[in-house]
Amino acid sequence: MSTPTPSKQTPPPPTTTKRRGKRAASPEEDTTTPVRTDEAATTTRKGNLNANEGIFISSPIHDRQSTFVAHFHPAASGVFEVTKQQSGGSGSKRELSLTATVKRLQAHPSFTTASHRIVAWRRRSSQQTLFSASAPGSSAGALYATGSEDDGEKYAGKRLERLLGDLDVEGVVVVARWYGGVLLGPVRFTHIESVAREAVRKWRESVGGGGGAGVGSKRRRLLDSDPDNDAAGVGVGEGDGHDDDEAALKSRLADQLAERDRSIVVLRGLLADKTKPASSTTEEKTPSSPGLAKKIEYSEMPLVKLKQLEKARDATIAFILRQLDKLEEEEKSK
Repeated sequence: MSTPTPSKQTPPPPTTTKRRGKRAASPEEDTTTPVRTDEAATTTRKGNLNANEGIFISSPIHDRQSTFVAHFHPAASGVFEVTKQQSGGSGSKRELSLTATVKRLQAHPSFTTASHRIVAWRRRSSQQTLFSASAPGSSAGALYATGSEDDGEKYAGKRLERLLGDLDVEGVVVVARWYGGVLLGPVRFTHIESVAREAVRKWRESVGGGGGAGVGSKRRRLLDSDPDNDAAGVGVGEGDGHDDDEAALKSRLADQLAERDRSIVVLRGLLADKTKPASSTTEEKTPSSPGLAKKIEYSEMPLVKLKQLEKARDATIAFILRQLDKLEEEEKSK
């Protein structure tokens, strides 16, 4: 009786780790694969479990199948340093290169499935003592090393870089976007800045340096609202806190409009620089926003007016971005 020979099993193919290269263009010009927003939310919840990492995580913003989440890594947490073990079990801290720091934070496990991971950083320069006679620890006269990376979300990195300066904080902020297949237009920049601002605020609250009720850990779903929708996705279903919700919404819109005014000035400057050698027809077509040369007191305006201005600013930003894209395409075709 012959002994049966064991059948040969084909070994599984070796797993390969795909190195992350340059991210595809923004979803608004998108070539990326849509990611389910429930997957993004699950990943974010896992990220919140890592509180001991010194990461301050925003609540997710959901808008038309896209999800936005921010991580803020304050400089005080040692984000720019790494502990190097020496003989005898002791450790010493050395400074990481900015590139290594950025790549490490963008590769956070909770951002694995994100379509885009926009990052910006700001840290104090060692040259500050050459220019500042202020007391130690003072930010007056200090120099800062700053930078950003769009990761395919065009213009978003610079906006985050400017936000860190406006908030006067040191550290690294990473905003992940999961693109769900629906184009959002310029409002995506508002969402990117909103989650970044909230992550920074959470850090300030933890050290007793900032406040505001905010939204806490409550998940927010932003709705496409018209001027008659007083809730606008904030405090929906809470009933008794309507007045507080409206005041919070007015404050948020006022801050966002002021930020958009600054963005319009910057974008118009970029457009003017690109059109200097050519004719000024493009610049003349740029729609103007009233009062951008002086500060507007948005906080004194009614909610309906703020919503109308929000849409107008979005339209202006969208127009300028289209003009910039058009000029870049023309330059490439030459």
